Formats: sequence, structure tokens, C-alpha cells
Amino acid sequence: GDTVLDACANGITSLVLAGGLFPRCPRGQALPHDLQGRLVCNEMVKSKASRLQQTMHTLLPWRLFDVNATAGHAPRVVFTSVDMATTSNAAERLGPYDKILLGPPCTEDKEMLRGSAPGGLSKWSAATAKVNAERQLKWLHNSLWLLREGGVVLYFTRALSVEEGDGVIQR
Repeated sequence: GDTVLDACANGITSLVLAGGLFPRCPRGQALPHDLQGRLVCNEMVKSKASRLQQTMHTLLPWRLFDVNATAGHAPRVVFTSVDMATTSNAAERLGPYDKILLGPPCTEDKEMLRGSAPGGLSKWSAATAKVNAERQLKWLHNSLWLLREGGVVLYFTRALSVEEGDGVIQR
């Protein structure tokens, strides 16, 4: 029964994590009495957080969200909307975590190169990459603070710049 934080939940990652945590929970059936674990889905942007909740409620068994449906009277899937760069937030109160999936915001320069990002390459700058790298480092440090001893953080980024990827890990 791991406690898992999807620190930058986007729907797809949360659904995959829920499937791994709760494989014996088909829709329309009672939850197993020995069900363990908790998934905390965090999306910093309120509008995206709302869509995330709607998607998860549509695709997962409702009992995973029900306080009274599980032993210990705590929902198995919980939503937060906090900036992981801050401390003393809802994500911290729900921890510590055995596993954290962390894909912090980045410049998404791959989309810029393809022309699918708003503004394209005209929006990219070395200063933006540096600011994002600083934010990512803060998120990574805070995630390590939320981790249970022996836990694992899986850090990933969609940025092509070394500064926002390997550079954050090296620091």
C-alpha cells in the first residue's frame, strides 16, 4: 500500500498510477476490504485541476474517492492544487510519500521547434530556461523533503535544454 504523489498530474499519468495502485478495483464493484495505498494528484493550475478531477471521477470507480467506502475512512484518490515550490502545503500534509512522480513545468522547447507551442521559437530564451531550471530545482528539493526514507522520486522533463534536464539533477 504505497502512498504516491503525482506532483504534476496531467490526467494520463494519474490514470496510469491509479491502475498500478488499484488493479483490483473494477468500476461498479465494491472495493476489496484489504485495499491499501493512496494516490495524491496535484495540479497547480486550478482550471486544469478541475478538469483532472472530472476525468478521474469519470474513469475510475467512485468508491476510490469516497471517504466512507474504504477502511480507515480516507479516500484512496485525493486531489490538491498547490505550487510544489512552496512548503507547508496540502501535499505536505498528505505525505510522506513512498513514490513521487515529478515532471515540473519546463520550456517545452521540443514543441517550440515543431511550431506547435504558442509563439514558437520566438518565445524561447536562455533566461526562460534558467528561470525554469531554478523552479525545477526547488520542486525537486521539496519533493525529496516529502519522501519517506527509502522512497523514490522519478524526475522527468520535456525540455531539450541540458540546463532544465540533467543540469537540475547535477545540481
